[in-house]
Amino acid sequence: MIYRVFLRTFLFILAGLVFRFGIEWNPGLALNSCWMSPWIVTPTFQAAPLLPADNLGFQVGEKLAYRISWSNFMEAGTAELTVGPGSSTMPNSYRLQLKAVSTAAISRLYSFQDEFVSLFDAGLSAPTRFEKSFVERKREVRETVIFDQFNHSATFAGGKQPAYRVAIDAGTQDPLSALYTVRSLVLKPGLQVVLPVLDGGKNFQLEIKVTGSDLISTALGNFSTHRVEVGLRREGIPLTDKRITIWFTNDTRKVPVLASISLPFGAALIELTSQSK
Repeated sequence: MIYRVFLRTFLFILAGLVFRFGIEWNPGLALNSCWMSPWIVTPTFQAAPLLPADNLGFQVGEKLAYRISWSNFMEAGTAELTVGPGSSTMPNSYRLQLKAVSTAAISRLYSFQDEFVSLFDAGLSAPTRFEKSFVERKREVRETVIFDQFNHSATFAGGKQPAYRVAIDAGTQDPLSALYTVRSLVLKPGLQVVLPVLDGGKNFQLEIKVTGSDLISTALGNFSTHRVEVGLRREGIPLTDKRITIWFTNDTRKVPVLASISLPFGAALIELTSQSK
């Protein structure tokens, strides 16, 4: 059980996959999410300025590789984030992809092989399509979601049940695009934002708080970063009380160089091991 908890934790820190964790550990909840158009959810949440579509922190050809470890000594897996060209019929679109696999040693205890693809419309700052494919032990999930941001709906296909449609708010993210949307924000200490996110047919609220600035040292060197605290809610109820922190570089790219979650039995870490623009 411990391995299952922290391996899932590594994945959701890296690309917003906290939603999968929340669904399985807190079933039966629902959320009335809100998009960033008002950008104000409570009196403490501030406006969230987005960068123009032609001035995003990421670009086609970017590749980020990560080491997934437990308390900085047990390597549990690796992950890779890539940005490719989007649809030829959709200007300013990108193909975002996450692949994550367990190491041979940890696979004997808990194996996983995950792949997520998001077609992201930078003009809308939202996805139009999301594909999820993962195998964990003997469980296999394949799912496709088509987002209709203008008509506020999303259609799910795949799996054992017939295709179905759910209502969403304009600008709703998928778990992968949520990470890149954070990178599209003008990050600065004190900024607090709520993003609506859809996963597994359910709506969630992802709370983003920029709590400070730190100098982070990794195997790649030193990075000046923004420290971002991440939380997840449904119906105003937190889905986990764990401390989730992601450090993004304090530059135009806003690369996530390190992610950490504090657990009662240690810390889960995701560290950037290589990058290319």
